[in-house]
Amino acid sequence: MDDLIRKAMVSDALRCLTNRVRDIQDIPLRRCCQEILGQFVVKQAPASHKYHQAYRGGLVVHMSEVMELAYKWRRPDFDWDVVVAAIIWHDIGKIYTHETDKGGVIRKTVLRSTIGHPALSAMEFSRYAYQADDYYGTNVDKGLVHYVAHCILSHHGRTDWQCPILPQTKEAWLVHFCDYGSVRAGKEPVVLHPDEEEQD
Repeated sequence: MDDLIRKAMVSDALRCLTNRVRDIQDIPLRRCCQEILGQFVVKQAPASHKYHQAYRGGLVVHMSEVMELAYKWRRPDFDWDVVVAAIIWHDIGKIYTHETDKGGVIRKTVLRSTIGHPALSAMEFSRYAYQADDYYGTNVDKGLVHYVAHCILSHHGRTDWQCPILPQTKEAWLVHFCDYGSVRAGKEPVVLHPDEEEQD
C-alpha cells in the first residue's frame, strides 16, 4: 500500500473515531476512550499480522470500519455508550499481541497464543476505567465497565477464536457482527478450509 494512502486512511479513521467518541454520554467513559485513542502506539498498531488491515495504523482503520457499520444499525434501544466504548477498546490488546520491526514486518508475540487479545483488551479497559478517579475525579460506573468488558470479551463470537464467552447482550452481538464484517472485508483473498479459518 502506498504510504500516502495509508496515512490518509489512518488520519480519516482517527477523525471518525474521535467524533464518535463524543457521542458517549458518560463523561469518565468518554475520557477513557479519548485517552486510549491519543496513545501513539495505538495509532501505529496493525490490526493483524496478515489477515486484515495488516499495516501500520491498520488497527484504527479497522476500529473506524467497525464503528461506521455499527452506526448504520443504530437504534434507540441500544446502550450506545456501551457500543461505542466496546468498539474503541475491543482490539486494544493487539498492541501486545503483535509487534512491527524496523523493516515493517509484523509478527505475533507469545501473548497472542497464551492470553489472546480479547482478554488483554478487556484487562486494559478495566484498568483504565477503574483508575479514572486518579485523572478525572470519578471512576466509570461498575455496571458500564461490566457491559463494555462483556462486549470486548465476546466480540469474536466463537470460543475457538479466543473468545472466552459468547455474546449475551444485543450490544455484544452488534459489536461482534460489525467486527466480523470489517475483518472479512479487509482480508487478503486467501481461500481457507472452514476448519482452518482464524479470527485475528
